[in-house]
Amino acid sequence: MIERYSPNIRWGKQHVEITLMQWDYSAKFTVDVGGNCTGLTVIDCAVENLYGTLLGEKPFASVALTRPDGDTLECSDDDERDDDWLKDMVVKAEIVGWTPPTQNEVREMNGAPPLPEGDRPWDPR
Repeated sequence: MIERYSPNIRWGKQHVEITLMQWDYSAKFTVDVGGNCTGLTVIDCAVENLYGTLLGEKPFASVALTRPDGDTLECSDDDERDDDWLKDMVVKAEIVGWTPPTQNEVREMNGAPPLPEGDRPWDPR
């Protein structure tokens, strides 16, 4: 559980842990989400990003879920439901962290020139 969650987070990357499950098969992923969103919107974006990762260059997405004994179950988006297919398998989604942008990344977003020491993390407090 994160210690602090600012409703003013607008830049940087939020880290979302997603657990997928069917029967006793499961898989856990950590997905980064950037942009101007918070809360449930971040989790929804994380599922969309995960779907895009699972899709890759293939005609449809697939994921391997694993049992505790090591047996695997291959699940595929055969019906081309896109991220709705994945959402049906989500049993847990949690924002587990946040990485701030660097000072220069914030300056770039605002059209300002970079600073020589601007690779330090930006602090929104």
